[in-house]
Amino acid sequence: MNRLLYKLTLIAFILPVVAFASNGNGKLKGKHTKEKTITKEFSVSADALLKVTSSYGTVHLTSWDKNTIAIEVVIKTNGNSEKKVTERLDQIDVDFTNTTNMVNAKTKFNNGSKAWWKWNKRNNVNVNVNYTIKFPKGNELDISNDHGKIFIDKAENKVSLSSDYGGMEIGELMSDNNSLNFDYTNNVTIAYMGGGRINADYSSFKIDKAGDIDLNADYTKSVFGEINDIEYTCDFKTLQIEKANNVEGVGDYLSLRLGKITGDVDLEADYGSIKIAEMTSNAGDITIESEYAGIKIGYQPNYNFTFEFNLENASLKGEESFTVNKKIVEDGEKYYEGYHGNGSSSNSIIINSEYGSIRFTKL
Repeated sequence: MNRLLYKLTLIAFILPVVAFASNGNGKLKGKHTKEKTITKEFSVSADALLKVTSSYGTVHLTSWDKNTIAIEVVIKTNGNSEKKVTERLDQIDVDFTNTTNMVNAKTKFNNGSKAWWKWNKRNNVNVNVNYTIKFPKGNELDISNDHGKIFIDKAENKVSLSSDYGGMEIGELMSDNNSLNFDYTNNVTIAYMGGGRINADYSSFKIDKAGDIDLNADYTKSVFGEINDIEYTCDFKTLQIEKANNVEGVGDYLSLRLGKITGDVDLEADYGSIKIAEMTSNAGDITIESEYAGIKIGYQPNYNFTFEFNLENASLKGEESFTVNKKIVEDGEKYYEGYHGNGSSSNSIIINSEYGSIRFTKL
């Protein structure tokens, strides 16, 4: 609740800013447009850190084989008063600091003047700040861009990305130690992520292929194609994974959709739904603790397992394909114990469910 109040307060604070600043993707509709271009080049080590902090525009990064960071920043201001547009342009600059091991570029919106958002509120001047950067492919990246998009073709070193009210189009993040943080950010697409952490609120993203992922997401639509292992804590909306090895997580009011599973599944869920489309023949264990969450599990005929189900005010369907060694039903509580296929299988399915029915489907 406190986090939600904080976010609502933040929205109220920044609304004056949003009203007078463009995200860099739309047209500037004022009568007058002014712009200036800043270019810099820095010789750096192959694994240097590149840090960029900006807002209201795009940050477009392309890797290359040179040990040089080349930065071009195009700053545009737009409005109906030519004088005010020019004055606003003069107030925006980029602060650069650098060594051979680090380059830091930070957009400065006030440049020594009064708070820039108050200035814009009175004078109705739109702002675009667009970065185009070439960097050594082995550089570490730390990029923050709010109210705009981040583009990266490929990065071999660790990448940290942050965006609020923006977007991301990412090719390949080869490191297994990346960090992505975004709030109120949609249309995030990543072709490949070697691994790392994702923190997302009120957003949506899709990753085609990934290694090991630690996901923390609220009110977010999270979609993965193929992934190795994932640990998640997600509340509300959806988590969808087409193929995974191991899945472990906690979710409240979450719609969880898992496709093909080759490893273990360990879940806690309240007030949501769980669907596992296919436990493959070489899949491992399933452990589920749930309340008020329906559970559906599909499995290959040669997926062998023992099982133990504790149900309260819930039903079990699909058990006709099982060998049930023990069954106890009394006062809304049900207990099942047995196996499928091989009774000495090392795989086990243990489910404790309250007010959520279970359905098994042999594929």
